Amino acid sequence: MLLAVPACDTNEPPPAAVGPIVAKPEASPRQASAQEGVPGSQTVLALFEGWDVGDYVWARLGVEGRESFGALTGPTPIDLFLHSHKVKRLTVTLQTESVDIPEAGGMMSIQRITGARIGDVTAQAWWESLSPRQRADFQASLTAVLERQAP
Repeated sequence: MLLAVPACDTNEPPPAAVGPIVAKPEASPRQASAQEGVPGSQTVLALFEGWDVGDYVWARLGVEGRESFGALTGPTPIDLFLHSHKVKRLTVTLQTESVDIPEAGGMMSIQRITGARIGDVTAQAWWESLSPRQRADFQASLTAVLERQAP
């Protein structure tokens, strides 16, 4: 069961271009109801290290003073922006959410990347600067990496 949060074969340089990953609905964690709330968010300087693929796909981030950790990615183009900027320092916004992950036994707190940028260039601005061909190439590259790493 593969979800739309990416994984990386690590010694490969990122592609020149990839487009949106579509999650299988049955594998998507359910967001907590509005009354369960969202615990908080933070913006950090992080190194995107690659992807961890299992029941879900997690972006692996390194943040100074903290052990590497996984976070789900927000909407595309965040996943593609991360993939194209592997092993580069990024500013990422992490939202802590309560989600139902049946494979983990129910509700749990996770982090989701809801924004990413390098300097003043956001994931969305980067995406909009790409040609349709570049977008398709980035999507194909990311999909291939995720498929190679799928269990």
